[in-house]
Amino acid sequence: MLLEASGKRPHSKWGVYWLPGTSLGQLVTLLVLAAVMVFLFTLCWGGFQASWPFTQEIYGAEADFDEYEPWAHFHASMWMAWGLFFDPGTQTGISGFADREVMVIAAALSVLGFVFNLIFLGFIVDQMRTWLDSLRDLYSRDVCNDHIVVLGYSDKTLFLVQELITVLSDERRHARAEGGWFAWINDFFKPRPTIVVLGDAPRLYMMRSAQLMLPRKMLKKGEVRLIFREGNPFELEDLLKVSIQSARCVTVLGSGSLQASNLADRMVLSVVLAVQALEINDFMSTQDGETSLQAAPMVAELRRPEHVRTCRMLGGGAAQGICPSPIVENIWVLCALAPTVGQLLAELISFQSEGSDLQIRKSPKLQTFGEASANAETFGIAIAVIPLTGELAFAPDDAHVIKKDDDILYIAHKTSGDRVAKEHLPNSLEALRGVSAMAATDVVHKGEGKYKGEGKRRGSQMPVTSGGEAAVVVVLGWRQSVEMIMLLSALDDRLPLGSTVHILSIRRVEDREVDLSHEGGLTPAHVTLVHHVGDVTRRATLESLASLKPVAVLVASDDEEGSHEDKRNEDSGSAGQLADSAALTACAALGELMKHIHTDNEDMAAAGKERARKLGLGTSGRLGLPPFATQLMDSSTLRILSRGPIAELLQMVPFHRSAVEVGIITLSAMSPKMIRLFTSLLVKRSNGTITEPFIAELAGDFNPLDTKQFWESWHDLDRRLRPTGRILVGFRLHGQNQIHLNPHEKHKPMLWGDNDLLIFARHMGEVGRNRAVLNNVKEKMLHITSMRSAGLSNTMGELL
Repeated sequence: MLLEASGKRPHSKWGVYWLPGTSLGQLVTLLVLAAVMVFLFTLCWGGFQASWPFTQEIYGAEADFDEYEPWAHFHASMWMAWGLFFDPGTQTGISGFADREVMVIAAALSVLGFVFNLIFLGFIVDQMRTWLDSLRDLYSRDVCNDHIVVLGYSDKTLFLVQELITVLSDERRHARAEGGWFAWINDFFKPRPTIVVLGDAPRLYMMRSAQLMLPRKMLKKGEVRLIFREGNPFELEDLLKVSIQSARCVTVLGSGSLQASNLADRMVLSVVLAVQALEINDFMSTQDGETSLQAAPMVAELRRPEHVRTCRMLGGGAAQGICPSPIVENIWVLCALAPTVGQLLAELISFQSEGSDLQIRKSPKLQTFGEASANAETFGIAIAVIPLTGELAFAPDDAHVIKKDDDILYIAHKTSGDRVAKEHLPNSLEALRGVSAMAATDVVHKGEGKYKGEGKRRGSQMPVTSGGEAAVVVVLGWRQSVEMIMLLSALDDRLPLGSTVHILSIRRVEDREVDLSHEGGLTPAHVTLVHHVGDVTRRATLESLASLKPVAVLVASDDEEGSHEDKRNEDSGSAGQLADSAALTACAALGELMKHIHTDNEDMAAAGKERARKLGLGTSGRLGLPPFATQLMDSSTLRILSRGPIAELLQMVPFHRSAVEVGIITLSAMSPKMIRLFTSLLVKRSNGTITEPFIAELAGDFNPLDTKQFWESWHDLDRRLRPTGRILVGFRLHGQNQIHLNPHEKHKPMLWGDNDLLIFARHMGEVGRNRAVLNNVKEKMLHITSMRSAGLSNTMGELL
């Protein structure tokens, strides 16, 4: 029935829209218009007797031209009109003494013909341009070998590109340093390392964004070739255009931090399937040949942990699913509870620092941890032992035995500029291919730079553990359901028993409970959840939270559900900017309210200042405000804040989620062993235990004198505190923001203030277990100081 004729009038393609709406119709319109104009000007030209002599001259007729038949006059006039219309130079054959009517007709015909020719030739050029562009889109290829392919363009893509440029640039410099002059010559003729980004955003937009975001010096060096291509990562044809079969590594990014987790993971798994289908087709096409193609290692970013196994299955073993959320949420919580430790971990994950690296190296022989530390003191600090079998030994005693081929974790100077032996330099190519996941050397560039002088002061903090007095924490904003469970679980793992977490969001309490129930629910063991409904940016809804005496505040944009509806807006960065503006507004508003409360309540202000002093919050500590760990999403916000602190946001501890997530993804591609290490150190274990690998404590706690300052070298301070289960790895001077790791001059005396923060890698057990040892060390230090004042010793280290 449906296939029978309906009797309706059929729609004709030759309707009124055909002429202006199709290329053929436009061409016909132009030709008809030209013919009409030539015909009209033929009549005009032939109608004037004065124009005949010029027609006779150009037409080549003899003197008896007047005797020609009318059709001959018409033919000659048409030829003249055609010449004036399509060749404006024909009018130069007309004398300047001709009649006015002849000159007007010639000029008008030449001008109209010139304009028509421009339009007609523009039409031809446009059609040719369209045809050539279609050929380029259909057949163009980025022919590359041994390159890195990034599939997907989101708010994290350029962060990943920046990390990869740093890694590839370091790899190139290491190769030149290893090989001498021959390596320099070979590098000159060798193609530059290449990064190809395939995304569904316009190519010019991606290029412009890269120019605005990436450091200018990074782009000017030109050590890495960066290619952007517009396309769909799901399409096999677009994957072939980026030479994905010859890539050294493929990274698949989700659709953005503000995208729904389920949708983002489905898109990533679709890309993994497309890449795997391409590899299978290539393998089948080479079955009859002598060689077969090997799939490039693939790292896929996932938002939900349960999808990691699915990604491995769909990827045929070549895809490694990475879910950075558990590590990211724990670092965010540490930025609120222990800002120095949280910022240190975020910095260690990044590849952008210029000073020190986090490195894993094989032990060349049977030795003790103390011997390994002494051997490495010139370039780094040994902080852990990773045995071939058994558990990780973090900050062990100096007597701990290291077997041959056990891994040792160092915080060391970057290998491009120190005195590290060449055999320890990394082969990033093999690491990216996944061959050296357990190789002899895994170097990952991390850390902060060299100490730049004495007398400078900075600020930081001590971590909060599950033991101690009950605390109050405020969370502004509601994250995606699975990420909210991870965040609340991280708070529950690190807060003391009886603590309270107050959550303010515009979402209804019933909707929050539904979100949590869909993820299996959450049953906190140490904390109680208290829900508040309201806008996080409104002063009226924040007043009730300002009087709760929170020890930390976690700030994020609220109700991101509508932010990712328009994917184009998300990719353009507007969603991230809106989220950041909401977070900064909430941070400033709550901070202003707490300032007024502290002004009226001296006891609360004093308690807040003492807590802030222990955390080393510097300027904001004088206000007695807790740390505001503020989650930022957009790169432009981070650039603005990097220019200098905002007076109204001194209490803020910036946490750039995208940068940390990208650092974890890059770290996974470079060294899977390092990611497993971070996971074991930060994420709660299956047996219910959680560790605090780093701790920041006030230097005044280790001051043996009754003064606010004391002189002691890094080496001497580290040696006398090692018996307490602490290994000194860095410091943060009071009133400053920079963290100094692994200083070069370890034997030079330094002036320590009581409010400076010392950063330690601590034993996996409780630090308090060695408090008696610490007291004995302090008593010994007092004795040494008294002897030194009596002139009996030149250095403290001699007696230690």
